[in-house]
Formats: sequence, structure tokens, C-alpha cells
Amino acid sequence: MYRYWHTKPGAKKLALGARPVSDTEKVLLYFHGGGYTALSAHPSVDVNENVVEVLKHTSSATRALGLEYRLARPGENAFPAQIVDAVAGYKYLVKTVGFKPENVVVIGDSAGGNLALALARYCVEYSKELEALPAPPGALILMSPWSDLTASHAKGPSTSPFANAASDFIGHPTPASPIGASQRIYVGRFDFSILSNPYVSPACLDIASPSFVGFPRTFIMYGDAEVLMDSIVTLEKRMKKDLGEEKVQVHVAVDTFHDCVPFKFFEPERTETAKAAGQFIDSQ
Repeated sequence: MYRYWHTKPGAKKLALGARPVSDTEKVLLYFHGGGYTALSAHPSVDVNENVVEVLKHTSSATRALGLEYRLARPGENAFPAQIVDAVAGYKYLVKTVGFKPENVVVIGDSAGGNLALALARYCVEYSKELEALPAPPGALILMSPWSDLTASHAKGPSTSPFANAASDFIGHPTPASPIGASQRIYVGRFDFSILSNPYVSPACLDIASPSFVGFPRTFIMYGDAEVLMDSIVTLEKRMKKDLGEEKVQVHVAVDTFHDCVPFKFFEPERTETAKAAGQFIDSQ
């Protein structure tokens, strides 16, 4: 498991043996997207613009840690390997580096947003039982989160998986599409029913809403021209029901496709999104 530090100019990177962190300093823990099967946390990969841009627009955090969780491959690293790595990365920030759980902001885009939700759920459900597991992080930032890996939102031509397929680079999520391939690889040896597990698809319409009680305050971003829009709206409604309107902030990028922040040409939407996320971090 590799870790990559992103820092603002003048800020020091942190590693084993680094100086103690401030009691008030926040840090971003970043999980990259890529359908659990592609891309990387290495700073040279464009998807990391998500955390780089947000870091520019927050005054309470000067560092971010990008986690190189294991990618699923045919026959290896299937669910729940990525959750195991996410927990290890979070424990590293809290137990080794010294950040308080409430000062850790977990940011994830697409599949990384799915992983951020899974980490939060695991901490909520088990941190009181497992002494080595930190309390839940202080906040979540979900950029176009992949929150329903099933086809439960593909109900007809008016739903976003169909209606927005032409305006989104990820296309219609058919079994033969890149999304469909990622689903099969992520499942691994499990039956496809695992996709409706709350750790995998908390926005699935075919299951009762899983509890979000105890989850951190959350910032959710999505584009109204993206394929995943309907599932993200379901996630938003479910989280607001359990957490309250005041703890779930939503930013809708108009006429915008999936996960727009890494696309440097897509202005002003990408910068507006990063600014809104930065303000959310600094607001508490």
C-alpha cells in the first residue's frame, strides 16, 4: 500500500517520525476514482486534480494523503480488499501520524466516493467495539460518488443512466461497458447479490435505505448531465433523512458530466466545485 502526500507551498510532508501535528490542523485523505480497476493515487495521474484543487481552496488543511489502494483485477483484489486498505490508510493518519479523527476529511471521487462511504460505515459500525479502529472521520467530500453499483436506477429512458448517456463520457452502464466490466471484476468470486450490500451500493433502490446515523457531515457534488445523477440524488435524500439537512451540503454543477474537477478545460464548473468543497471544509 503506497501513500502520496500533496502539500500546499511551504507545507511539510508528513511520514513516519514526522513532527507532531497541531490539534487543530485538518488533513485530507483522498481515494481516487477509476471503477476500482483503474487509475492511481500517484500525483502524475490527472484524477488527483480532485484533491489538489480542493486543497488550494481550504485554509484549514495544508496537506492531503492520496492512498494507493489495491486495484481489482480478474481473479485478485476483489471486494473487500479496497475497504481493508482504506481502513489501514485512515489508521495510519490517526494512529501513526497523529491527526485527530475529527480533523480528517475523506475525499473521494466516483469509486473513491464509494470507498469513502464504506470507510465511514465501517468506523460507525465497529469503532466502539474495536480498540484499534479510530472513530469516524470528521467529514466526507463525495465527488460524483458511485453509490449504486446495481442497475436499480436504470428504470427507463427518462432516468439518468439512459437520458444522460450521450452527455457523459462514461456512457450507458451496460454489462459490456467499462462500468459493467468493473462491476464483474470488483465482485470477484462473490455472487452478484453482493452489489446490493450497503457497503457497496448504499443508494440501491432494491434494498431498504441503510442507516446513515452517526456518519460525518458530508459534501456531495454531482453534475446534472451525468449518468450517475439519479443514484446520487437517492444517496443525498437517504443521508439527509438520517443526518438532517444541515449536515449534508449538495453542490450541483449545471450541464456537467461525471467527475469534472480533473478536466482542466472545464471552467468555471471545476473551480466552482473545488471552492465550494474548500468552504465546506473550513465551515466547521
